[in-house]
Amino acid sequence: MAVEKRTIRSDIPGSDTYEQSVARSEGKRLIVGEGISLSGEIGACEHLVVEGYVQAALRDGKRMDIMPSGHVKGEITVEDAEISGHFEGVLNVRGRLVIRGSATVIGTVEYGSLRVEPGAAIVGTMTVQQVEAEAPALNENQDNLIPRKVTTLFEGKNADAGEDCRVQQVMAG
Repeated sequence: MAVEKRTIRSDIPGSDTYEQSVARSEGKRLIVGEGISLSGEIGACEHLVVEGYVQAALRDGKRMDIMPSGHVKGEITVEDAEISGHFEGVLNVRGRLVIRGSATVIGTVEYGSLRVEPGAAIVGTMTVQQVEAEAPALNENQDNLIPRKVTTLFEGKNADAGEDCRVQQVMAG
């Protein structure tokens, strides 16, 4: 009598190992659903997804997504963030910040890189984070710094305050 060999697969939904692998890949995720409010301090959260209302502090998160129905008020520090809803407070994004056209951002924002879609409303202070620069690179003659290219991305007037506004991008050589 021949013995049939069977391979047990861990990628089949319903198996313990499958559920464990999905949990590991998603990390520590907190989803605040539409119609739910949450207030306090959020700890040990890698990915915060907000569809409802959150008034809280979050430090050292990896990612935050504020959905179109979401509203966040507080002090948030994350690696990357995408805002489609409403944010109010202090936001520190060490990596990439995406502000969608449906978003409203009010407060103080510091970011590593920024993408803003047309239609987004931003009120407050936006600051690019200072990156610790390596020693300045010199050209072959060692007497001049590499030239920097400055591109003006936006120029206009703040109608409410009567102030000139300018957003520039600085790039190496």
